[in-house]
Amino acid sequence: MALLLAALALQACTPEQPDLPLLLVVLSVSDAGTYAIDGTPVEKTGLVQALRAKQQPGQKLGVDLRFTEHVPKEALMVAVAACREVGATAGWVGNEQFLPRAVSASGA
Repeated sequence: MALLLAALALQACTPEQPDLPLLLVVLSVSDAGTYAIDGTPVEKTGLVQALRAKQQPGQKLGVDLRFTEHVPKEALMVAVAACREVGATAGWVGNEQFLPRAVSASGA
């Protein structure tokens, strides 16, 4: 239930951005409360900087949040706050609103 509430809060807090192509990255939050962006481990204190480093001119950043029901609530909230701080469009399984226009970070 807590994850559902967090997911709804994220959707409500994700700012609208102009209609630009979306650069999609995956932000994984492990059950141990650790983070990875596109498979590369990232420290909690470096999440915002790592997400900013993924941003590209002329594209908006889309973040696919991946987590299980066992992820610590605090770890998920840190991930949500980082997405929000960089102005990324964020989603999760069941909320694939941005996928049709997404471009992967690898360009595929």
